[in-house]
Amino acid sequence: MYHGIIVEKSLMAGVSSEDLFKVINFTVEQKTDWVIKLVETSDKNIIKKIEKLQDVMDDGTWYNHFYNDDTLIVVFKNRFFKVGKEKESWKEIIEYGLSLDIPTNQLDFYPSDFNEETDYFN
Repeated sequence: MYHGIIVEKSLMAGVSSEDLFKVINFTVEQKTDWVIKLVETSDKNIIKKIEKLQDVMDDGTWYNHFYNDDTLIVVFKNRFFKVGKEKESWKEIIEYGLSLDIPTNQLDFYPSDFNEETDYFN
């Protein structure tokens, strides 16, 4: 099972994360008023779900991400990366995000662990 973090504003007008995933929690990011949703999907459907997500992501400096116990998948509109959970393996993702003008402090992929969800969504 993968959990994912979806920024609702990253999706095209008229599309919601509920159209693609089972939503299990949500929050409103205080600094930006963005609605952030915690979703889940099965391991066997993850690539198909990512491709569908990319089809409905708006243009711009957006990413969404998914994780399980040992994998992190970061999804941009035109590219996705599947890496380990160790931050050392994130270099290419961060470089790509920076090339899209995403600020470094936003490329932390938090939460990216089932335990971090509790802190983030409470």
